[in-house]
Amino acid sequence: MTTDPEPILNLLKEQVEAVGKTLSKIQSDIWEGVELESGHVDAQGNCDCLKPSDVQLDAVRWASELPNGESTPQKAWMKGASEASAYQQDANERVFTALQDLDAAEAEYDPEEAVKALTQQLTHLFGLSCWDDSAHRTAERVLAAWQEYVPPAKLPFTFTTFPTNINQLVIVKDIEFSSLCAHHLFPWYGVAHVGYVPNELAVGVSKIPRLVNFWAKRPSTQEYVTSQIASDMKHRLSAMGVAVVIEARHTCMACRGVKAHSASMITSEMRGIFLTSGEARAEFLSLIGRDRI
Repeated sequence: MTTDPEPILNLLKEQVEAVGKTLSKIQSDIWEGVELESGHVDAQGNCDCLKPSDVQLDAVRWASELPNGESTPQKAWMKGASEASAYQQDANERVFTALQDLDAAEAEYDPEEAVKALTQQLTHLFGLSCWDDSAHRTAERVLAAWQEYVPPAKLPFTFTTFPTNINQLVIVKDIEFSSLCAHHLFPWYGVAHVGYVPNELAVGVSKIPRLVNFWAKRPSTQEYVTSQIASDMKHRLSAMGVAVVIEARHTCMACRGVKAHSASMITSEMRGIFLTSGEARAEFLSLIGRDRI
C-alpha cells in the first residue's frame, strides 16, 4: 500500500498562503479606513474571505458604531486596532502551527513502517488470537481505509454555474455521506439537506452532493462540515441565502463511551435571507420535512 502525501502538502501550503494574505488584508482594513471590496461583507454580515474573517467584520462594526461625541471615524478605527492585534496574534499562531504541520508532512513517509507500527499496536492491545488472517493485514486495511478520507487540496470536480434570473428556493435533500470523527477516527454518517436562493448564478444540481462529500471526506466534526458547506456555497454563488441541515449518527457515541445507540445529531447553518427572514427559513425546513429544529 502506498500513501501519497502530496494532497496534504498542497492543502497545508494553501492554508499558510491564505492566512498570510488575510493578515495583510487585516492591516489594510484597520489602518486604511476599512475600505472593503464590494461584496466582501454582505448585508447580513457574512464575510467571503478565509478565516480569520472576524477581524474584518469587527473592524466594520467599530467604524460604523461611533460613540456619542466622536466626530471622526478615525477614533473608531483606532479603538478597533488594539482589539484587532489580539486576532492578529492568534492568526500568527495558526500560521506557525500550519508550518509545523507542513514540516511534519514533508518528512518521508514509509508505508511499510506505518503498517509495521500499527501492527505492533494492534497486537499489543488485542493480542494475536482475534485476527482471522493476521494483524498485519488488518493494519494494511485500516491505513487503506483512512487513505480514502485524505482531503484533496482542491475541488476534484468543476463547480459548474450558469446565469439565472430565478430567485426562488432551490433544495437538494437527503444527500447521503460519510465522514470520520476528528476526535476518535470513528465513522459518522447521515444525510444533508442544502438549499439556496440564487442571486445571479445557479449551480448544476449534481454539484451540491459533490460539494457535500468534498467537505465530509476528511477527519472532521459535524458542526465544521455544516458550516463549510454553507460558506462554500455562499462564496461560490453569491447567493441571496444558503441553508444547510445535517442529520447524522456518530459511531464514536454509539459504540464507545456513553453508547447511545439510537441517538442522532442535527446541525444547521443559515446564511443570508435564511438568517434574516423567518418565512424563508420556515419554507426551507418545511420542504425538507422539518417544521422546526
